[in-house]
Amino acid sequence: MVSAGWSFQGFLRRASAPLLLCVLLFVSCGGGGTARVKEPKRPVIAVVQFVQHPTLDRVREGFTSYFAQQGRSVDFRNYNAQGDFPTAAMIAQQLRDGGADLVFVITTPAAQACATAIRTTPVVFGAVTDPVSAGLVASLERPGRNVTGVSDMTPMDPEVELILEIQPTCRTLGTIYNASESNSRTLIGLLRDACRKRNLTLKEATVSSSSEVLQASMGLVGQVDAMFMTQDNTVASGFEGLLKPCRDNRRPLYAAESASVSLGAIAAVSLDYSKLGAQSAAMVERILNGAKPGETPVETQKDLGVYVNREAADWFRVTLPESVLQRAVNQ
Repeated sequence: MVSAGWSFQGFLRRASAPLLLCVLLFVSCGGGGTARVKEPKRPVIAVVQFVQHPTLDRVREGFTSYFAQQGRSVDFRNYNAQGDFPTAAMIAQQLRDGGADLVFVITTPAAQACATAIRTTPVVFGAVTDPVSAGLVASLERPGRNVTGVSDMTPMDPEVELILEIQPTCRTLGTIYNASESNSRTLIGLLRDACRKRNLTLKEATVSSSSEVLQASMGLVGQVDAMFMTQDNTVASGFEGLLKPCRDNRRPLYAAESASVSLGAIAAVSLDYSKLGAQSAAMVERILNGAKPGETPVETQKDLGVYVNREAADWFRVTLPESVLQRAVNQ
Protein backbone atom coordinates (compact mmCIF):
# COMPACT_ATOMS: atom_id res chain seq x y z
CA MET A 1 0.00 0.00 0.00
CA VAL A 2 1.33 3.41 -0.96
CA SER A 3 1.51 5.98 1.80
CA ALA A 4 -0.47 9.17 1.43
CA GLY A 5 2.68 11.29 1.59
CA TRP A 6 4.32 9.71 -1.47
CA SER A 7 4.35 11.39 -4.88
CA PHE A 8 6.17 10.68 -8.17
CA GLN A 9 7.39 14.30 -8.30
CA GLY A 10 8.90 13.93 -4.88
CA PHE A 11 10.59 10.71 -5.84
CA LEU A 12 12.22 12.43 -8.83
CA ARG A 13 13.51 15.25 -6.59
CA ARG A 14 15.08 12.80 -4.14
CA ALA A 15 16.43 10.31 -6.74
CA SER A 16 20.09 10.38 -7.58
CA ALA A 17 21.12 11.35 -11.14
CA PRO A 18 22.35 7.83 -12.08
CA LEU A 19 19.11 6.26 -10.87
CA LEU A 20 17.03 8.82 -12.73
CA LEU A 21 18.99 8.13 -15.94
CA CYS A 22 18.30 4.38 -15.64
CA VAL A 23 14.58 5.03 -15.19
CA LEU A 24 14.45 7.27 -18.26
CA LEU A 25 16.34 4.71 -20.36
CA PHE A 26 13.99 1.97 -19.17
CA VAL A 27 10.97 3.97 -20.27
CA SER A 28 12.44 5.05 -23.62
CA CYS A 29 13.35 1.46 -24.54
CA GLY A 30 9.81 0.24 -24.09
CA GLY A 31 9.91 -1.14 -20.61
CA GLY A 32 13.33 -2.73 -20.61
CA GLY A 33 13.29 -4.22 -24.13
CA THR A 34 16.12 -3.91 -26.62
CA ALA A 35 16.19 -0.60 -28.52
CA ARG A 36 15.14 -0.99 -32.17
CA VAL A 37 17.52 0.13 -34.89
CA LYS A 38 15.63 1.74 -37.75
CA GLU A 39 16.32 -0.01 -41.03
CA PRO A 40 17.23 2.15 -44.05
CA LYS A 41 14.39 2.81 -46.46
CA ARG A 42 14.28 0.44 -49.41
CA PRO A 43 14.37 2.38 -52.70
CA VAL A 44 11.39 1.92 -55.03
CA ILE A 45 12.36 1.41 -58.67
CA ALA A 46 9.74 1.33 -61.41
CA VAL A 47 10.85 -0.93 -64.30
CA VAL A 48 9.08 -0.02 -67.55
CA GLN A 49 9.48 -2.45 -70.47
CA PHE A 50 7.98 -1.65 -73.87
CA VAL A 51 7.36 -5.19 -75.09
CA GLN A 52 7.84 -8.80 -74.00
CA HIS A 53 10.82 -10.31 -75.81
CA PRO A 54 13.71 -12.57 -74.66
CA THR A 55 16.33 -9.88 -75.37
CA LEU A 56 14.51 -7.26 -73.30
CA ASP A 57 13.72 -9.82 -70.60
CA ARG A 58 17.46 -10.42 -70.27
CA VAL A 59 18.03 -6.71 -69.71
CA ARG A 60 15.45 -6.73 -66.92
CA GLU A 61 16.81 -9.93 -65.36
CA GLY A 62 20.40 -8.65 -65.47
CA PHE A 63 19.21 -5.40 -63.89
CA THR A 64 17.37 -6.99 -60.95
CA SER A 65 20.03 -9.70 -60.43
CA TYR A 66 22.68 -7.04 -59.93
CA PHE A 67 20.98 -5.71 -56.80
CA ALA A 68 20.46 -9.22 -55.43
CA GLN A 69 24.16 -9.98 -55.94
CA GLN A 70 25.09 -6.75 -54.16
CA GLY A 71 22.80 -7.63 -51.25
CA ARG A 72 20.81 -4.45 -51.87
CA SER A 73 17.12 -4.58 -50.94
CA VAL A 74 14.99 -2.91 -53.60
CA ASP A 75 11.24 -2.69 -54.13
CA PHE A 76 10.67 -3.25 -57.88
CA ARG A 77 7.42 -2.18 -59.56
CA ASN A 78 7.17 -3.79 -63.03
CA TYR A 79 5.24 -2.34 -65.99
CA ASN A 80 4.95 -3.61 -69.58
CA ALA A 81 3.34 -1.68 -72.45
CA GLN A 82 2.96 -4.87 -74.54
CA GLY A 83 4.26 -3.05 -77.61
CA ASP A 84 1.56 -0.37 -77.49
CA PHE A 85 2.69 3.29 -77.66
CA PRO A 86 -0.45 4.75 -75.96
CA THR A 87 -0.04 2.24 -73.12
CA ALA A 88 3.59 3.30 -72.68
CA ALA A 89 2.42 6.93 -72.45
CA MET A 90 -0.25 5.98 -69.91
CA ILE A 91 2.32 4.19 -67.72
CA ALA A 92 4.57 7.25 -67.90
CA GLN A 93 1.70 9.52 -66.83
CA GLN A 94 0.99 7.19 -63.93
CA LEU A 95 4.60 7.50 -62.77
CA ARG A 96 4.80 11.24 -63.38
CA ASP A 97 3.58 12.27 -59.94
CA GLY A 98 5.81 9.94 -57.97
CA GLY A 99 5.40 6.46 -56.59
CA ALA A 100 9.04 5.58 -57.34
CA ASP A 101 12.47 6.88 -56.38
CA LEU A 102 13.78 6.11 -59.87
CA VAL A 103 12.36 4.84 -63.18
CA PHE A 104 14.32 2.29 -65.24
CA VAL A 105 13.11 2.05 -68.84
CA ILE A 106 13.91 -0.67 -71.39
CA THR A 107 13.88 0.31 -75.11
CA THR A 108 13.58 3.64 -76.89
CA PRO A 109 9.76 3.96 -77.03
CA ALA A 110 9.44 3.36 -73.28
CA ALA A 111 12.25 5.82 -72.60
CA GLN A 112 10.69 8.50 -74.81
CA ALA A 113 7.31 8.14 -73.10
CA CYS A 114 8.82 8.42 -69.61
CA ALA A 115 11.26 11.20 -70.49
CA THR A 116 8.38 13.26 -71.88
CA ALA A 117 6.12 12.84 -68.85
CA ILE A 118 8.59 12.62 -65.95
CA ARG A 119 10.59 15.75 -65.25
CA THR A 120 11.91 15.36 -61.71
CA THR A 121 12.29 11.67 -60.84
CA PRO A 122 15.53 10.21 -62.28
CA VAL A 123 14.97 8.15 -65.46
CA VAL A 124 17.66 5.64 -66.47
CA PHE A 125 17.38 3.74 -69.74
CA GLY A 126 18.77 0.44 -70.95
CA ALA A 127 18.79 -0.91 -74.53
CA VAL A 128 18.28 2.48 -76.20
CA THR A 129 20.12 2.67 -79.53
CA ASP A 130 20.57 6.40 -80.17
CA PRO A 131 19.47 8.50 -77.17
CA VAL A 132 20.51 11.78 -78.80
CA SER A 133 18.43 11.40 -81.97
CA ALA A 134 15.59 10.02 -79.83
CA GLY A 135 15.54 13.34 -77.96
CA LEU A 136 16.35 11.76 -74.60
CA VAL A 137 19.64 13.54 -73.88
CA ALA A 138 21.43 16.65 -75.08
CA SER A 139 24.68 14.74 -75.57
CA LEU A 140 26.22 11.43 -74.55
CA GLU A 141 28.85 13.16 -72.40
CA ARG A 142 26.45 15.50 -70.59
CA PRO A 143 22.79 14.37 -70.83
CA GLY A 144 21.55 17.61 -69.33
CA ARG A 145 18.44 16.86 -67.26
CA ASN A 146 16.95 13.90 -65.34
CA VAL A 147 17.66 11.21 -67.98
CA THR A 148 20.71 9.05 -68.71
CA GLY A 149 21.47 5.37 -69.24
CA VAL A 150 23.21 2.65 -71.26
CA SER A 151 22.97 2.44 -75.06
CA ASP A 152 22.82 -0.81 -77.05
CA MET A 153 24.05 0.78 -80.27
CA THR A 154 25.39 -2.03 -82.47
CA PRO A 155 27.43 -1.26 -85.60
CA MET A 156 25.96 -2.81 -88.74
CA ASP A 157 29.27 -3.46 -90.54
CA PRO A 158 30.12 -6.56 -88.45
CA GLU A 159 26.58 -7.89 -88.99
CA VAL A 160 26.81 -7.64 -92.78
CA GLU A 161 30.35 -9.05 -92.77
CA LEU A 162 29.14 -12.08 -90.79
CA ILE A 163 26.28 -12.69 -93.25
CA LEU A 164 28.70 -12.59 -96.20
CA GLU A 165 31.17 -14.83 -94.40
CA ILE A 166 28.46 -17.44 -93.89
CA GLN A 167 26.67 -16.87 -97.21
CA PRO A 168 29.22 -15.45 -99.74
CA THR A 169 26.75 -15.70 -102.64
CA CYS A 170 24.28 -13.33 -100.97
CA ARG A 171 23.62 -10.34 -103.24
CA THR A 172 20.28 -9.05 -101.95
CA LEU A 173 19.38 -8.62 -98.27
CA GLY A 174 15.88 -7.97 -96.94
CA THR A 175 14.85 -6.26 -93.71
CA ILE A 176 11.61 -5.18 -92.01
CA TYR A 177 11.27 -2.35 -89.50
CA ASN A 178 8.88 0.12 -87.90
CA ALA A 179 9.71 3.56 -89.29
CA SER A 180 8.10 5.25 -86.27
CA GLU A 181 10.79 3.84 -83.97
CA SER A 182 13.71 6.28 -83.90
CA ASN A 183 16.10 3.49 -82.91
CA SER A 184 15.11 1.56 -86.06
CA ARG A 185 15.58 4.58 -88.31
CA THR A 186 19.11 4.99 -86.97
CA LEU A 187 19.96 1.31 -87.47
CA ILE A 188 18.46 1.17 -90.96
CA GLY A 189 20.64 4.14 -91.95
CA LEU A 190 23.72 2.28 -90.71
CA LEU A 191 22.58 -0.91 -92.45
CA ARG A 192 22.15 0.90 -95.77
CA ASP A 193 25.69 2.24 -95.52
CA ALA A 194 27.10 -1.19 -94.62
CA CYS A 195 25.35 -2.81 -97.59
CA ARG A 196 26.35 -0.03 -99.99
CA LYS A 197 30.04 -0.44 -99.09
CA ARG A 198 29.83 -4.13 -100.01
CA ASN A 199 27.73 -3.77 -103.19
CA LEU A 200 24.89 -5.55 -101.44
CA THR A 201 21.34 -4.57 -102.42
CA LEU A 202 19.06 -3.86 -99.45
CA LYS A 203 15.31 -4.31 -99.87
CA GLU A 204 13.13 -2.83 -97.12
CA ALA A 205 9.57 -3.22 -95.89
CA THR A 206 7.96 -1.20 -93.09
CA VAL A 207 5.30 -2.16 -90.56
CA SER A 208 3.40 -0.22 -87.93
CA SER A 209 2.45 -3.15 -85.67
CA SER A 210 3.61 -6.67 -84.92
CA SER A 211 0.50 -8.08 -86.63
CA GLU A 212 1.80 -6.77 -89.96
CA VAL A 213 5.14 -8.58 -89.78
CA LEU A 214 3.89 -11.83 -91.33
CA GLN A 215 2.41 -10.16 -94.41
CA ALA A 216 5.48 -7.96 -94.89
CA SER A 217 7.76 -10.99 -94.63
CA MET A 218 5.72 -12.99 -97.13
CA GLY A 219 5.99 -10.15 -99.63
CA LEU A 220 9.74 -9.76 -99.20
CA VAL A 221 11.30 -13.25 -98.88
CA GLY A 222 10.87 -14.07 -102.57
CA GLN A 223 12.89 -11.00 -103.59
CA VAL A 224 16.03 -11.56 -101.49
CA ASP A 225 18.81 -14.05 -100.83
CA ALA A 226 18.60 -13.62 -97.05
CA MET A 227 16.67 -11.72 -94.37
CA PHE A 228 18.14 -9.65 -91.54
CA MET A 229 16.43 -8.40 -88.39
CA THR A 230 17.72 -5.32 -86.57
CA GLN A 231 16.85 -4.50 -82.93
CA ASP A 232 13.37 -3.33 -83.93
CA ASN A 233 10.88 -3.75 -81.07
CA THR A 234 7.84 -4.16 -83.31
CA VAL A 235 9.44 -6.88 -85.42
CA ALA A 236 10.85 -8.57 -82.32
CA SER A 237 7.38 -8.88 -80.83
CA GLY A 238 6.17 -10.38 -84.12
CA PHE A 239 9.23 -12.60 -84.62
CA GLU A 240 7.23 -15.72 -85.50
CA GLY A 241 5.68 -13.80 -88.38
CA LEU A 242 9.18 -13.20 -89.72
CA LEU A 243 10.55 -16.68 -89.07
CA LYS A 244 7.74 -18.70 -90.65
CA PRO A 245 7.98 -17.29 -94.23
CA CYS A 246 11.77 -17.59 -94.05
CA ARG A 247 11.52 -21.24 -93.05
CA ASP A 248 8.75 -22.00 -95.54
CA ASN A 249 10.87 -20.56 -98.37
CA ARG A 250 14.27 -21.75 -97.04
CA ARG A 251 15.39 -18.14 -96.97
CA PRO A 252 18.23 -17.75 -94.40
CA LEU A 253 17.41 -15.43 -91.49
CA TYR A 254 20.05 -13.49 -89.55
CA ALA A 255 19.65 -11.15 -86.58
CA ALA A 256 21.42 -8.42 -84.61
CA GLU A 257 20.89 -9.91 -81.15
CA SER A 258 21.44 -13.31 -79.56
CA ALA A 259 17.88 -13.97 -78.34
CA SER A 260 16.57 -14.16 -81.90
CA VAL A 261 19.33 -16.65 -82.70
CA SER A 262 18.06 -18.90 -79.92
CA LEU A 263 14.56 -18.54 -81.41
CA GLY A 264 15.54 -19.60 -84.93
CA ALA A 265 17.83 -17.10 -86.68
CA ILE A 266 21.13 -18.51 -87.99
CA ALA A 267 23.60 -16.07 -86.46
CA ALA A 268 24.18 -12.63 -84.99
CA VAL A 269 26.89 -10.28 -83.77
CA SER A 270 25.37 -9.29 -80.44
CA LEU A 271 25.85 -7.58 -77.14
CA ASP A 272 25.33 -9.53 -73.94
CA TYR A 273 22.03 -8.00 -72.84
CA SER A 274 22.22 -9.47 -69.34
CA LYS A 275 25.49 -7.59 -68.84
CA LEU A 276 23.88 -4.45 -70.25
CA GLY A 277 21.15 -4.76 -67.60
CA ALA A 278 23.74 -5.15 -64.85
CA GLN A 279 25.70 -2.16 -66.20
CA SER A 280 22.50 -0.11 -66.08
CA ALA A 281 21.91 -1.23 -62.49
CA ALA A 282 25.38 -0.09 -61.44
CA MET A 283 24.59 3.34 -62.88
CA VAL A 284 21.25 3.39 -61.05
CA GLU A 285 22.98 2.61 -57.77
CA ARG A 286 25.31 5.58 -58.23
CA ILE A 287 22.33 7.85 -58.90
CA LEU A 288 20.45 6.53 -55.86
CA ASN A 289 23.57 7.39 -53.85
CA GLY A 290 23.54 11.00 -55.04
CA ALA A 291 24.93 11.23 -58.59
CA LYS A 292 22.94 13.55 -60.88
CA PRO A 293 21.53 11.95 -64.06
CA GLY A 294 22.17 15.10 -66.10
CA GLU A 295 25.87 14.93 -65.22
CA THR A 296 26.22 11.15 -65.63
CA PRO A 297 27.48 10.32 -69.15
CA VAL A 298 25.58 7.80 -71.27
CA GLU A 299 27.46 4.50 -71.37
CA THR A 300 27.76 1.82 -74.05
CA GLN A 301 28.75 -1.83 -74.03
CA LYS A 302 31.51 -2.56 -76.50
CA ASP A 303 31.89 -6.33 -76.01
CA LEU A 304 30.30 -7.94 -79.07
CA GLY A 305 30.14 -11.70 -79.57
CA VAL A 306 29.21 -14.03 -82.42
CA TYR A 307 26.20 -16.26 -81.68
CA VAL A 308 25.13 -19.16 -83.90
CA ASN A 309 22.29 -21.67 -84.14
CA ARG A 310 23.49 -24.92 -85.78
CA GLU A 311 20.00 -26.38 -86.05
CA ALA A 312 18.71 -23.25 -87.80
CA ALA A 313 21.66 -23.34 -90.20
CA ASP A 314 20.86 -26.98 -91.05
CA TRP A 315 17.20 -26.11 -91.62
CA PHE A 316 18.11 -23.29 -93.99
CA ARG A 317 20.73 -25.53 -95.68
CA VAL A 318 23.53 -23.16 -94.77
CA THR A 319 26.99 -24.39 -93.78
CA LEU A 320 28.56 -22.48 -90.89
CA PRO A 321 32.26 -21.94 -91.71
CA GLU A 322 34.81 -23.16 -89.21
CA SER A 323 36.06 -19.57 -88.88
CA VAL A 324 32.61 -18.57 -87.56
CA LEU A 325 32.23 -21.59 -85.28
CA GLN A 326 35.60 -20.88 -83.66
CA ARG A 327 34.48 -17.35 -82.75
CA ALA A 328 31.02 -18.29 -81.51
CA VAL A 329 30.56 -17.59 -77.80
CA ASN A 330 27.62 -19.97 -77.39
CA GLN A 331 29.45 -23.17 -78.32
